[in-house]
Amino acid sequence: MNFQQYLPGLQSWIETLPLLGKTKLLFGVTLLDIFALFGGMHLVGMALIGGCTILINVRFMGAGVIDATPQSMWKSLRPWVIVGVVLAIFSGLIMGALTASKLFQSNAFFAKMMALAAALIFSFGVTGSIARHEGKVSRNALIATVVALLLWVLSLFVFGSTEVTNVGLFHVVTACFAIVLVFGANQTRIIAAATYGVLYGGTYIMYWIVGFNSFDQIYLDIARYAVILGFLVVAALLFLELRKNNALAASGPARMIALFSILTWVTVAAGGRWIGFSP
Repeated sequence: MNFQQYLPGLQSWIETLPLLGKTKLLFGVTLLDIFALFGGMHLVGMALIGGCTILINVRFMGAGVIDATPQSMWKSLRPWVIVGVVLAIFSGLIMGALTASKLFQSNAFFAKMMALAAALIFSFGVTGSIARHEGKVSRNALIATVVALLLWVLSLFVFGSTEVTNVGLFHVVTACFAIVLVFGANQTRIIAAATYGVLYGGTYIMYWIVGFNSFDQIYLDIARYAVILGFLVVAALLFLELRKNNALAASGPARMIALFSILTWVTVAAGGRWIGFSP
């Protein structure tokens, strides 16, 4: 799935966008000359979003800055989330215009945009509402959650069904394990760490032995099954942790939404990482 497939009428306009890179700015500098500047700006924006998203959503789970109320935390973090989003979108639009021909037919870019829409809904339509209600989920927040989840699932489907970029789902699975290690109980953390080490440490050793440039089907299948098994294990661990009653955490639905909110932003970052390898 990509934008070229659904919006073929934009093809001629898309092909003109990279010409903007030759536009002269001050002192004869072109946009292409300072492309790296926008790349750095994009990373700064994503870092701001990621840090703020993790802080507030981990608080919903009962970890992190537990001395502050969700409402006070969101009030302090919201301006920085907005700054991060503005930086990321502004720089992303510039970089996207200069590489529009490739992005228009990129499955990974399509997946990233679907995940971005879901992440923005979670951050501004759901997380803020939950924080203002001190951990409780309103009806409007639930509706927004359903919409965001549908977009995120579509993003994961595109990611997982595309050759080469489907391995990018490993980043999402790794984020799940990291979340368990942050707020899980000691026993849960041990199980998560052992599972991650055995599955992915074993996969690394396998490729170290057979060669990292090996594309034999048997090794690809082993790696894929390792990701699937790891996802099933960590999903079970997360379910057990999220259903626990924690006086410092938000309600059960809010904790689940907090998990999805973090993972949507991870998917956005993973999508951007794999655009360069997208068919």
